[in-house]
Amino acid sequence: MQSALRTTLSPLLVVVVFALASAAFGQSHAIATSTTLTTARASDGSGKTIFTVQVSPAPQAADSSENADHGSVTVEENGSDNQPHSLGSAFVDAEGNATLTVPTLSVGIHNVRAVYSGTESAASSTSETKGITSEAAAPDFSLTASPSTLNLTAGLQSSVAITIPLRA
Repeated sequence: MQSALRTTLSPLLVVVVFALASAAFGQSHAIATSTTLTTARASDGSGKTIFTVQVSPAPQAADSSENADHGSVTVEENGSDNQPHSLGSAFVDAEGNATLTVPTLSVGIHNVRAVYSGTESAASSTSETKGITSEAAAPDFSLTASPSTLNLTAGLQSSVAITIPLRA
């Protein structure tokens, strides 16, 4: 009985060892990368934050087609629970660059980092954590009142027209 059990487990053990060795061997061909994150506020006053990521060296794709896979980056923020939360992802281009625009961040300090997914030929990497401050966007309207001042005696009524013109 022990001999039959040993014979049955041996091929299974060989398959498991071979699979683990293949995975480890395949990963050893990946070139080490470094990931750099920079941030900027959008110049249009919209309050958007632009994250630019550079992966070095630029990841080489397995094929040379225009839509070749160079990996992707995810911009993460450490939440109040000290767990990373994704702000969004973007694909890495042939030069190792990726750009992600986030519409709005809540007002305050945000600790963010970029995580590169890696490919068959390029190892994954993570940028240093960066503290960025998000401020409230300037309002996109103005108010005008006509009349611009109003003096009333107690008990009397009056009215003021307030106009909110649209901005282009």
